[in-house]
Amino acid sequence: MKLSSVQPSNNARRVRATAEHLGIALEIIDQPMAEMKTPPYLALNPNGKVPTLVDGDLTLWESRAIMQ
Repeated sequence: MKLSSVQPSNNARRVRATAEHLGIALEIIDQPMAEMKTPPYLALNPNGKVPTLVDGDLTLWESRAIMQ
């Protein structure tokens, strides 16, 4: 699973903490803020924000949906 994240994001931090608590390995991608409004990133997350989780064909971008 790949998680796009930025350090100061509280929502991304919550997702990372949940994954650590559950023992789920994540590949953390430090997403440059300038690239969050580019077409390739917006194709994954139309909100243009973090976190964004990609697991195969599944993409989630709301932190609470990811944590569930």
